[in-house]
Amino acid sequence: MNGLLTRVMRYMFSRHTMLFYGYSIGDLVSSDWKSREGLIFRELSSLDYNALEALLAVQGTEEPVFQPPFDMAEAARRILMGGHCFICEDRKEIAGYAWFATRESYIPEVQATIRLKYREVYAYNGYVRQKYRGERIIECLLAASARSLYDRGFHRCIIAGMKWNRTIHRVFSAMRFSRIGYLCTGYILTFPYAVNTCKGLTFVDRPRRLEFYRKLFLRFETAFSHRVMPGDVVLSERRPWKK
Repeated sequence: MNGLLTRVMRYMFSRHTMLFYGYSIGDLVSSDWKSREGLIFRELSSLDYNALEALLAVQGTEEPVFQPPFDMAEAARRILMGGHCFICEDRKEIAGYAWFATRESYIPEVQATIRLKYREVYAYNGYVRQKYRGERIIECLLAASARSLYDRGFHRCIIAGMKWNRTIHRVFSAMRFSRIGYLCTGYILTFPYAVNTCKGLTFVDRPRRLEFYRKLFLRFETAFSHRVMPGDVVLSERRPWKK
């Protein structure tokens, strides 16, 4: 019951803010970002699926904040929909990854879908294992992806990070990405709201208040339908009358 009340409070007062940036893929092609010797940055292939699955398992156990937001079935679906994944390889072990959508992408943190324009991509779900952090893995992943995506005809990349993630914003600032704006979503007394200052970006699929009430009713119904109150007669526990 406590978990249910916690979820209800999230719909009473909640706010999630994501900051969006943009950069020219062509400009990043000529960049000279480097990591330590021996690391290879390239696009994911079907031969890497076992290594990626192993990384997701490790990420799920050792990562307290950035839990895996997808499984291998979702990875296959993303690629089928035209997405691309770039990895950092260290002796056949994947040290990090970053995903790129070419059409649209649902952003669970703000419960909205970003729709991309022609020749745009959206970078998301970047992750680096803890023991490899501080070695410019994300910077090199973005640089490696730029060379491949530019050859495919893409010119601009949109990238974002939650407002509280100061580390990733320092990376974007060091790479001189242009700040576009922010998308802030949440609830006030169950009324959903969204503040979008990102000029030129299109977001859809904001949650509906009626859908929230429907889910809330079902949760309360489930919680109370199996709860025995004082004075209730539980038929399964009644003893037969003695003659």
